[in-house]
Amino acid sequence: MLWRLLEIGLFAAALFALGLFAREMLGSWAFQRAAGARFDREVARADAAGPKPSPAPARDALARLEIPRLGLSKIVVDGADKEDLSHAVGRIPWGGVFGGSGTVGLAGHRDTHFRKLADVAVGDTLRVTTLAARYTYVVEDTRVVEPDDVEILAPTGRPRLALVTCYPFHYIGPAPHRFVVEAREVEAQTASARTL
Repeated sequence: MLWRLLEIGLFAAALFALGLFAREMLGSWAFQRAAGARFDREVARADAAGPKPSPAPARDALARLEIPRLGLSKIVVDGADKEDLSHAVGRIPWGGVFGGSGTVGLAGHRDTHFRKLADVAVGDTLRVTTLAARYTYVVEDTRVVEPDDVEILAPTGRPRLALVTCYPFHYIGPAPHRFVVEAREVEAQTASARTL
């Protein structure tokens, strides 16, 4: 009898955990879809405006990150706290900014938004679209670092991009390391130039 109750309890706990996971995944998917549609409309409006000042970005979307070879396209928000990363890729606040000369750090969960980073390779193209410009980067290196290693975000004087996620990719629970993708900017195209 006790084993039967334990079995029922464990089954109920598993269903509850599965429900929480499904809710998180659906919430993230819905956010990406809605914020992405709004962001794409704003980018089209900024492109049509030509050299005029672009409108302010949507409250919930800073940029769109794409890795064409991997079929990855994610909305980026400004911030990397728990709430931000539950819905999107987040710009690490103490890193650089798009259009600046430092390293922009983008963080994402390994089991949702950055799942495909397991297959990223040196030479892959990364694109980041903001209302002001489209930036193209090329992956130069990937490496595994400790969670407190933030050297990748140190000022470089050159426009760079770093993608950061937990590692190993298929680890159950809080992962002990971080996987970093380092890329250098190879092109920046303003909104007015995107329409030409």
